[in-house]
Amino acid sequence: MKGVKIVKKKQSFILASATCSEEEFDRIHLKDESKTSQSAGKYFRNLCEGIAKNGCRIRTYTVRPTSKKDCGKIFLLSKDEVVNGVEYHYSTDIFIKGIKRIFSMISSFLWFINPKNCKRDEVVIVDPLNISLCIGVELACKLRGIKILADITDVPTCYAFGSENKWNLWQQLALRLGKSADMYIFLTKQMNEIMNPKHKPYIVIEGFSDIKMKNCNILLEEKYKYPVIMYTGAIEKKYGLDSLVKGFLKANIPNSELHLYGAGNYVSEVEELAKKYSNIKYMGCKSNSVVVKEQMKASLLVNPRYTNEEYTKYSFPGKNLEYMASGTPILTTNLPGMPEDHKNYVFLLEEETAEGICNSLIKIFENDSKELYDFGKRTKEFVLKEKSNIFQIKKILKFINKNFY
Repeated sequence: MKGVKIVKKKQSFILASATCSEEEFDRIHLKDESKTSQSAGKYFRNLCEGIAKNGCRIRTYTVRPTSKKDCGKIFLLSKDEVVNGVEYHYSTDIFIKGIKRIFSMISSFLWFINPKNCKRDEVVIVDPLNISLCIGVELACKLRGIKILADITDVPTCYAFGSENKWNLWQQLALRLGKSADMYIFLTKQMNEIMNPKHKPYIVIEGFSDIKMKNCNILLEEKYKYPVIMYTGAIEKKYGLDSLVKGFLKANIPNSELHLYGAGNYVSEVEELAKKYSNIKYMGCKSNSVVVKEQMKASLLVNPRYTNEEYTKYSFPGKNLEYMASGTPILTTNLPGMPEDHKNYVFLLEEETAEGICNSLIKIFENDSKELYDFGKRTKEFVLKEKSNIFQIKKILKFINKNFY
């Protein structure tokens, strides 16, 4: 009608996962040294903030990523907060063995079955690896005829759950949940072969760099005055940490140090090596904000993850994008899921052995600190332009608008 202003409804999303704000993560963990993985949380937090920055409404239904040991409590009450445009709803959580999963299923079902909480025209995004939560969400959405977009950050097979011998019922449920979605976001194209047998709509997004890093810069003179090679993540041999340590020692870069952050089954050996070699520093588990600041000060960041393992086809480490956004150069193996456009902005490890790492480190540090600084700066510019959560979400929104409605 002439003279009547038509207001377009704001597109609305709900994410069901274990994602919380950085502030809430710090509040619910008593110690900065918490061993709870922060990688999935950061991935989904970047997803949410990217949706908000693209002018859409984004809410979460969050089962907080903690335990009685970490938070010191048997239960946490439901609460809400808004951070960086994201409306977080934290469910009531009970940390009693045998009850936690059942309670999560029931409470998530009751929340999503209620039309006051979840509208029919909202896009529901789920993390199928959070199985108990997603059982309740999926059942409620199926009963109400609400479509589900599954954002799959890892293929739920035996290697994804730490069991190398056989699948269990929980793994089977994860796989079934993933395959029952209406649409998918995958980290690699290879994931589609396993998780999408019915050839439903999907998009490949290798992850998100945090656009907030655009304003986090460091001058060359503010970096460590000596070569610091850094690794952050799971401290486990299967991820190449043994080769990294041996390769670093063999390279013998003058005045250099190797800093390792994280937890895992290789920590005790690293601590023993740190006693023997003063240039190996085990820094423990720190909050992501502390880790990122240290990444910016380092000379080189390393991801030595082996590529011969089957699981590497079905994941892409958010660590690489975090590394690249720090502005510090990255040395990485040539992961099967790595997009071609990344390869001009990283140092590629040619041989995945201690000898190969040794040779790569020697070659990289033939460059002076200014050359490495400039290389890292170009990498940061690339990843924040082409892989930021704002840019990547634009692709996802286009995909959803084409296939969802």
